[in-house]
Amino acid sequence: MAAAFSSKTPILLQEDVNRMGAKYGLDEGEMSVAITYIKEHGMLMHFDTLELKKFYFVNPQWLCNVFTHVVLSPNHFANIDDGKIRKSKLEEYLAQKFKITPEQMEPIFILLQNFELAIPLNINTLLIPSFLQSKVPKKLFSSGQYNFPRRKCSVDFEDNSSLKSRRSDKIQFSGAEIMSVDLRSTGMNFRRLFFAHHIPASIWPKLIARFLLSVKQNSFHKIICDNCIKHVPYKLTSSAGDALIGSLLCKWSYGKNYIELNLGEYVILRVNAFFSKDDNKQMTISATKSMLDNMLVYKQNGQTILSNMLQQEGFEVSIPDYIVISQSENSFKVHRSNLMSMQILSHVLEIIDEVWRDWFEGLSERGVYSDIYLTHIVPCPFCCGDSQINDTGDINIDHHDSIPFKMSENVAFSIQYLLQQARVSSSVSCPHHGELPIRHLAPDVVFDDIAVKKITECDLEMEEHLAQGGFGVVKKMKLLMKPVQNVAVKSFVGGSFMDAEDENSELVQIYADMRMELNKLVSLSHANIVKCIGFCISLLSFVLEWAPFGSMNSVLESYSRSACHLCPESLVHTIKQVSSAIEYLHYKAIVHYDIKPDNILVFHFPQAGHNCFGVGDSLKCIACQVKDGGVLVKLADLGISAFVGPGGFHRKPSTPGHTAPEAIKYGGKEPLGD
Repeated sequence: MAAAFSSKTPILLQEDVNRMGAKYGLDEGEMSVAITYIKEHGMLMHFDTLELKKFYFVNPQWLCNVFTHVVLSPNHFANIDDGKIRKSKLEEYLAQKFKITPEQMEPIFILLQNFELAIPLNINTLLIPSFLQSKVPKKLFSSGQYNFPRRKCSVDFEDNSSLKSRRSDKIQFSGAEIMSVDLRSTGMNFRRLFFAHHIPASIWPKLIARFLLSVKQNSFHKIICDNCIKHVPYKLTSSAGDALIGSLLCKWSYGKNYIELNLGEYVILRVNAFFSKDDNKQMTISATKSMLDNMLVYKQNGQTILSNMLQQEGFEVSIPDYIVISQSENSFKVHRSNLMSMQILSHVLEIIDEVWRDWFEGLSERGVYSDIYLTHIVPCPFCCGDSQINDTGDINIDHHDSIPFKMSENVAFSIQYLLQQARVSSSVSCPHHGELPIRHLAPDVVFDDIAVKKITECDLEMEEHLAQGGFGVVKKMKLLMKPVQNVAVKSFVGGSFMDAEDENSELVQIYADMRMELNKLVSLSHANIVKCIGFCISLLSFVLEWAPFGSMNSVLESYSRSACHLCPESLVHTIKQVSSAIEYLHYKAIVHYDIKPDNILVFHFPQAGHNCFGVGDSLKCIACQVKDGGVLVKLADLGISAFVGPGGFHRKPSTPGHTAPEAIKYGGKEPLGD
């Protein structure tokens, strides 16, 4: 049998394998055992996924050679523009070099995409990450003087007439209205440093692929536009994610180890790698080498570690802080929003976290919030960023003048330490520069980037305990803020967070889970997905819409007790609404993972026992006489949901009995596609 697979044809189809089995008198089960045996001995490669299961690679070394030529042969292609290549040109090269037929080309390109060796920009164009340049970004942040804390949003950067007179940012809407948009720097720079003894080189193609997916969903464009007085129109101008936001060009740049976003003349985002410890070239980060030589890092529980970060590998997220200023032509009021940079920071961290959790889960279950393998730190803006005190800020910093500005030790704070301190204080203390407000240093830690209500314990009144699970508890409470209403409060701990026995060890995991779900909730807007009203930091809780009928499971139990069946009309409307919510999530590249009756909340539904199968017009089903059959259901609980990258997704553990059969079959070992 093994000799039979040693065919000159490198790829066999399922029908070829079936004929081979018939030739040797093997039934389907025996053939499956034989193929498994040959796979285990490295003589055959087969991927049991929906897209690839009909293809058998009878020469794994040949497949590796194909991939090697794609990754390492940019000189074979003329006029490559920033790593982009026409798909037809690559097909022509592979067909000539390896004699690949059009039928065999399909699985080759599926695998190239799944492994992020080639990222599709559109149906005709691919981005090959290995073809990208290892160049230093033109604009470096290391030469500037940065202010801290951030300026008040009410500070006048320029008068109205100056704003209205700018020509480059005037935006003409479909009607007669014109809007002016501009950015003004606060002088601050949000920064995150990530260190590990080894950062896999494969993380950059995966990050680029995930950024491109987010760009195609207009996530970054939406953040910018939502911070204007009205939604500013935007238009994609290239397959790499470039767009016109009004009349400002939003342009992405990609390199082998960096990603950058420019809006007009402004750099508003950069993610880039440090050079390795053996490389003496100029570093591509805002930090300087001297900053990393001797770094004092505050870890969880206040422990400090003196470390030379130059002995490790890492990358940096750097986001200059801007206030968006916009004004309608018909309005005398200038609108200012200070959320854009903070929201971009959170979205970038979310992308990095998703990539790290999905592809390096064996290294860390907490993603970028772990201190097991990846060190995630926030540097002191004075020790590590050449900052100066901003006298116009709304918080005074106790600057220790008796200590020299440049110390032998540069201070930084681990994300775990900041999370722990945020529970008991609004600031952290640098031994050289005094108190630093957490909300200015790391706004995502205190959820300052989330544009929903911040609710305190005093605003909530306990009414009823509803459910409890591994995530925490759900309670029915009354929100006393106007408008007064019943709400569902989902807490990520069994009670008040302050009562948790081992709160310090669990804090990072609780925050990571809460942040991951909250990021998704606030980014969604659909009639059949439960809405997040706000959150309570002290209780580490979400405040969600209240569903008067409870979950679909409760409704089904009510019908069962009344010896009733769901009428066809109600069932159809329920399925349509849940399907609409799932379709919207998939459009947003989110997989729910845990769809079941308990996670479908019911806001309106015909009562059990209503007349459904009467005779005559006067006895028609109630559900047939009202809009949507009197049914309104909403999908809830995105706790274990995840974004889907171009390479598919791996199954996560979900509720037994409600897991799709194909997900159980693949068992998380193979990525799932559409």
